[in-house]
Formats: sequence, structure tokens, C-alpha cells
Amino acid sequence: MYKISYLHQAVNLLSINHITTKRYQPLKALSILAVGFMVLVITACSEQDSLQYRFDNYQNRLASTLDSDQPAVAPLTNIHYPDKRQRLREIPKYSEGMIEVWDFRRCDLMQLINQRNSNLGKVMAHSQRFIYENAFWQKLKPCYEEREQWLVEDAEFVHRIEQLYQYKQNIMPAVFHQMLFAGPELDSQFGATQQAIPPEQVLEYNTLVSALDQLITISKDPLNSPINGTGLEQTLQTLYQQPLMLSLLKTLQISTVELNQTARLLEDKRDKRPLCLSGTATPKAKILFNLLQKFYLQGIQPELASHNRMANQLLPRMDQLFQLAEKGSELEKFRLQWLSNDYPQGLWQRYQQANKRHTHIWNQVLRECGLFPRS
Repeated sequence: MYKISYLHQAVNLLSINHITTKRYQPLKALSILAVGFMVLVITACSEQDSLQYRFDNYQNRLASTLDSDQPAVAPLTNIHYPDKRQRLREIPKYSEGMIEVWDFRRCDLMQLINQRNSNLGKVMAHSQRFIYENAFWQKLKPCYEEREQWLVEDAEFVHRIEQLYQYKQNIMPAVFHQMLFAGPELDSQFGATQQAIPPEQVLEYNTLVSALDQLITISKDPLNSPINGTGLEQTLQTLYQQPLMLSLLKTLQISTVELNQTARLLEDKRDKRPLCLSGTATPKAKILFNLLQKFYLQGIQPELASHNRMANQLLPRMDQLFQLAEKGSELEKFRLQWLSNDYPQGLWQRYQQANKRHTHIWNQVLRECGLFPRS
């Protein structure tokens, strides 16, 4: 961020608006060259600060030491959050005549009904619809529980209360689903423009964890959970303003592919010929050990540990919310592939297996060469 702002300042200072005579044209040319050079430097620095760059550097050095070819670059699968139309659920409509609606003044519901029937009420945002339905239920439920007082004088009204009560019960899971999956908040979390997490970047995600916890609590009983409308909107705003999920998924995806490629590089070489036949470290084995320490244990593993901590906080919570999706839906398929912690073909399990594979082959090499740390 700061590098980009410095670049903008340089461009402004050296722009044509600051050159008033032809005498400064050579300076202008030099300035343009300088700015171009700065862009190249910034781009190079950015690439060298990426997790992908660190893995590539690590693998290149291993391949060179092993006299092996660099593993072919594996294309990454596109992490595609389902389209909005695939995330919508139909909410059945309920209608009453004007006279019948008026009867619900006994339940102190007229203000809410009028709010819903207003021009703004007909185009409520998904979050506002949920807040409305929750508030409606808080008034309807005690009225329903006391309905027998009207049974003799107005049995038809009691019947309508029972129908409305059943209707609100039935639609509430869909209303919550709509708020969660059809709104802009998760669109932001899985926005396609997010990049993998840069090395050594400290991300604040505790407020996001708290927001997810609040939504999980509501999801367990969306009808009876006491909802503060302002508080809920702030919770959703947190999801919108802190888009981290796709960055995390891309980072885990890169690590999964690169750990597997590194392990394959060592496995292929070892299968052809052990690195240390006598159990004693060869000069090449010692170089490999130094590469492991400098470029993986110091340059990559601390990043993976940070990503693990973040994933352990965010993935289970997001997975729990996505379990509300209908079976067989695109949302459920997305959950299994990218969010689930126990689905065998899911990202998290593949990442764990890649980590184990990478650790296992290095342990074998170090033991064979007498380089395995002794306790």
C-alpha cells in the first residue's frame, strides 16, 4: 500500500503540469524513465514477497542441487462462489384481505403489517426482511399462545392465527438462508479479486470470527433469537468490509500444490537412487539440508503456521453456516470442496495430506543421510 502511494506521488511531481518550458524536456524524459524503473522494482519486489515466489525459489534450488527438472506448473482450480441465482430460495407468499388483516390489531401487528405493505417494505433488503420476520414473530407467538380467549367469539380469527403461525414457522429458515447467501456480504468474502495472502502480512480476523459466531448463534433458532436490527446489520457489515475467505482459500490451494510438487521432486530422485547410500551425509545432502532450513523452515513454514491458525478459526465457522444449504445444491458442493474440514477430496484435507507428504519424504531423506535431529 505504501509503495503504491509513493509511486503516485512520484508521478504527480514529475507530471507534465510541472514542466513549464522546453528547457525541462530532458528532465521530463529522465523522470519518465525513473518512474518506469520504479514500477519494475515495485513489481519485482511484489513477486519476491509472494508465497508462490518463495515456493518457486525453494523448488528451483532443490531441483538444481538434485540435477532434476523443475516440476511442471500445475494450474490452480478456479474457486468459484455459486452465482446468485443458484443461492436463492423461493419464499412462499401469504396474503390476507384488508378486513382479515385488520383483525390482527389484537396482536399489535398492524404497524409491522403496514411496514411490509409499504413501497419500501415490498423491496426490503434480505437482512431487513429477516429483521422484520423476527420482529413479527416476537409479537405473533404470544398472541398465538393466548388464542383460546377468542375461540368462542371468533373461531375464524383463531384459525387464521394458526395458519399464519404455521406459515411464519415454515418460511423462517428460507428467510435466514436468503439473508446469509443472497446478500452482498458473502459475495464480498468470496470476491474473485482477492489475492493470496502476502508473506509476513499480519491480518486482523478476530472481529470476523466474532461476526461468524453471532450468525451461527442466530442460525440455531432464527425465529426465537432476540434480534437487534442495528447489531445484526453491523455484524453483516463486518463480513462485507473484511473480505478474507477467498484469500485464505487461494493461499491454502497454492501451498497444497507446491508441497505436493516439492515432495514429488524428492520422491522421484530417491526412487531412482538414494541420496546417501552409507547413511552418512554427502556434500549434496548437506546442501539439501541447508536449503530446507533456509528456504523452507525459515521462509515458508512460519507462513504456513500463520495460515493454519487463521484457517482453524475461520473455516469451521464458515463451514457450519454453509451446512444450512440444501442437500445437492451448488452451495453444498462449494462447502464440501472448499470449506469442509473432513471431506476427503476437500481443500483442507488435501492440504493436510500434502503437508504430511512433504514432511514424510524429508524425514526419510534426513534419516538416510544421518541428518535427522536427535533428541
